[in-house]
Amino acid sequence: MKNLVLIFLIILIALTVKSNSSDSLIEQSLNMFDLDLYKGQVETPKLRLGHYSYEFAVDSNSELNQKYNIKHLYKIWHILPHTSADEAGLLIGDTLIYLEGKPIYDSTSRGDDYLEYYTQTKKEGDIIKLSVLRNNELIEIPIKLIAIKISVLKFIDPGIGEIKKDSWLQKKINELGLTDWADSIKKQMAEASVSDYNKIAYSDKPNPWRLNAITYLHRYPMRIGAYSRYIVNDIWDAYNNSEANGGFQNIIGRIAKYNDLEFNAVTIKNKPNNINELNLFLASIQSELDKAYSPVKDSLGYVINELLKLLQNDDNYETELAKTKNETERKRIRNEYEQRLAGVFRKANSVDLKSIIGGIIKLSSLIDKSWLIDFIGKLPLKEFEKNYYVIPGVEGEVLYFWVDGNKKYIIGGKKTNRYTGNFNLIIDVGGDDIYETEPVKYGSFRFIADMQGNDTYLDKNGEGSGLGCID
Repeated sequence: MKNLVLIFLIILIALTVKSNSSDSLIEQSLNMFDLDLYKGQVETPKLRLGHYSYEFAVDSNSELNQKYNIKHLYKIWHILPHTSADEAGLLIGDTLIYLEGKPIYDSTSRGDDYLEYYTQTKKEGDIIKLSVLRNNELIEIPIKLIAIKISVLKFIDPGIGEIKKDSWLQKKINELGLTDWADSIKKQMAEASVSDYNKIAYSDKPNPWRLNAITYLHRYPMRIGAYSRYIVNDIWDAYNNSEANGGFQNIIGRIAKYNDLEFNAVTIKNKPNNINELNLFLASIQSELDKAYSPVKDSLGYVINELLKLLQNDDNYETELAKTKNETERKRIRNEYEQRLAGVFRKANSVDLKSIIGGIIKLSSLIDKSWLIDFIGKLPLKEFEKNYYVIPGVEGEVLYFWVDGNKKYIIGGKKTNRYTGNFNLIIDVGGDDIYETEPVKYGSFRFIADMQGNDTYLDKNGEGSGLGCID
């Protein structure tokens, strides 16, 4: 299941960084780069045209100069979707000529800066007129000013420490007389922290996927190094003290915390002691996942695949847009894609993440070598050995095998084993094993605990299918 894969990948990344709670890098980062947040008034709602252009000078003897009596032209190279410029019909490639019939510059500013200053003298709903050159024809376009939607989100301070008023960066800003410049940057970040650029609703909540950490860093952007290290330290601390703090599920709990999700730890007395209890335990995990995915049970594969496409540079709608030269057609493709993606987000937003975390917490409680040894020791291994038969999907020594409905569970011996079958649980007491199992069905899970390690994990489809591996 992809959510489990992502969670465990986060753990693996975190554990590759050797750290501890007394790591001085956090303090060094704060002493070097810490800045206080913007204290002034944040301008909301923010009016914005939403275009970007580059300037090119006009030769005094050129036809453009003679015809339009201007010294500077500005060609649009990007337009933010659903902003004032976009909704009014400006297109990439348009050349800006006039604003309200006059050149787009004066003695103090020109181009985009000039338009920005002018726009801020207006109010939402006002109409300004831009004249653009398109296909060698001068077109006047009325633009109704649209304000960026505001969604003020509160955030919880993670507890990194007080702002360093005398950081090296703050001293340099003061020394070089750059206080006003720094305040303007901090103001932009403060405005970004309350701006919601989503124009197609897929949830009744503002910014439903924005995490506390993101909102916090919008307000304290120079703390990204210290905060990243703080998170790694916290997860590493959970790993180092996992036995004292409730086992491996405590690590999952820390990760859940940074995803703004609460969890309930599973204590050792909740762990199964026999086959029947383990069957019920694993079934309860599947029930958590079934509950989580019930709103999208008929389209889960589609939703996952569409979300994964967003992470693939060579497989998204921008590839199609890049091939489309006609700007009107580009806009049509973009709008259709946005509607489709909003539908995907709407479905994904209906998934119960708390239930997913609940299932992962339960599953991770089995990542306990002492429990594994104790559980295996209680099984009737000698009786199974007497009645042993060939198990499809595994080559090597098998200590125990059982089936619960359509679920298959197996325990491998100390010798080298090769697993190719669709097993829902694999516990292997040896090492040097090969796992080439079938992909896990969407919405389900597979638990692999290899107690000696030095194993090889293969997958024909390029997707990792081993979860909760103890190596």
